[in-house]
Amino acid sequence: MLVRVPVRRPPSMGRAVFPSQRFLLGALTPDAAARLIFPNPPRSPHPGHNMATFDAIVAAAGSGQMSPAYLPGTGDCAGVALGLPKASIVKGAGAAGSLLLKMGAASANPILLGVGAAAEIASIVFGAIFGHHAKAVAKERSILCAAVPAANQTLVAVDEAVEQGLFSPQNAIDALRTMVAQFGQQVAAIQHGADPTVAGECNAACLMFSELRAIVARKVSQYQDMLAQPPAGGAAQSIASMFSGAGASFLPWAAAGLVLYLILSRGEA
Repeated sequence: MLVRVPVRRPPSMGRAVFPSQRFLLGALTPDAAARLIFPNPPRSPHPGHNMATFDAIVAAAGSGQMSPAYLPGTGDCAGVALGLPKASIVKGAGAAGSLLLKMGAASANPILLGVGAAAEIASIVFGAIFGHHAKAVAKERSILCAAVPAANQTLVAVDEAVEQGLFSPQNAIDALRTMVAQFGQQVAAIQHGADPTVAGECNAACLMFSELRAIVARKVSQYQDMLAQPPAGGAAQSIASMFSGAGASFLPWAAAGLVLYLILSRGEA
């Protein structure tokens, strides 16, 4: 059954190019993103507050994915089988300009999204993926076994939607921030502790939420870089394009610089 979302149609978008990992303007490093959540590690030698906690947050911010400890079929989720169909946002063939959320390559019942209503889209994307997984989770202690994969898949789906020109960088920023709030609501019942900086327990839900917040902080800073770059052909152009076939080649400039250097060196001799 299709779920319709009222939408606002934005101007058409071209295909966006992600900023190069070498030439980000103001984007956060994984360490800086982790320090937004856990500024002065370690707070104590105890789990949830120690250097291992900080290192896990750094690793998550760097990889863009939350801890593998809560993947179905492994660790605490050994008894959970979700199938993990790939979640993807695609362009609808029927309604002009519509977007669909598909679970798996051959989804027979996609959810109808829209263009422009990023907050509503995000709520449906994460909520639909989580709901799909939660059906296989029978015990409350296994909420993370559904929430963590759902968040990881949402992160990938949003990134791919931007790469394909289906989401603008601002759509992605709004979507990711809404997804963080959705994740927090889903794990609130089992979360103990707000984050690693607060005294007392910071359990697994607290740590996973901290990882997600660091991941999203870094991704938002990368999307903000894209918004800050001058448009080229209707899309945000990567600084890296100056050094690749996507933009003007850097090689002629390098060659000219080398020739000038040799001429000046010969003149000084």
